[in-house]
Amino acid sequence: MCRPGRALLAPQPVPDCGFGRSDLQTLDPEQWTRLKLEYERKCYQNAEKAVRERLRLLQDATRCDIEPIRR
Repeated sequence: MCRPGRALLAPQPVPDCGFGRSDLQTLDPEQWTRLKLEYERKCYQNAEKAVRERLRLLQDATRCDIEPIRR
C-alpha cells in the first residue's frame, strides 16, 4: 500500500488574503475598494492553485503499481 508523505497530510493553513490597511488617504475611496478587491481576488486564486497542486501531489502519492496476484 502506498502512503503519501506527512507533509501532504498536514492541514493547510487558511489563506490570509485580507488587506487590513484602510488608512490610506491618497486614493479615491472607490479606487481603493477596487484595488483591495483585486488584491484579495488574486490572493484567493493563488491559494486555490496551491490547494489544487497539493491535491494533485497527494493523489499521485497514493497511486501504486500493484503487482497482480499470480496463480
